[in-house]
Amino acid sequence: ELSGAAVPPGCDSISFVPTLEGSAAGHKQQVHEFLYWEFHEGGASKQAVRMGRWKGIRTYGGPLELFDIETDVGETTNVAAKHPEIVQRIESVLATAREENEHWPLKQGGGGKKKRS
Repeated sequence: ELSGAAVPPGCDSISFVPTLEGSAAGHKQQVHEFLYWEFHEGGASKQAVRMGRWKGIRTYGGPLELFDIETDVGETTNVAAKHPEIVQRIESVLATAREENEHWPLKQGGGGKKKRS
């Protein structure tokens, strides 16, 4: 959008240009129900979902860690055991949000510990 290029067909993204420009308050900023992303460094794949105040992270094949990022910005306290309904919603996203890609296969790891940079 900023470059003036056409959006590719089949793209499900939402522009966050109003947020970047600081004008989101004056516009009806469209939002996704969740954000999903992956990391493929260090052997095992890691998946993450942001859903409102919740952030779920897991090393592929391991348990989901859940953080309330409104009260725990540093993501230090895993609250998955206290919120099984949120864990279930995020697990559902993890099961359906990605498209398989031969260049970015999910590689199983273990332990569910996220790596801090």
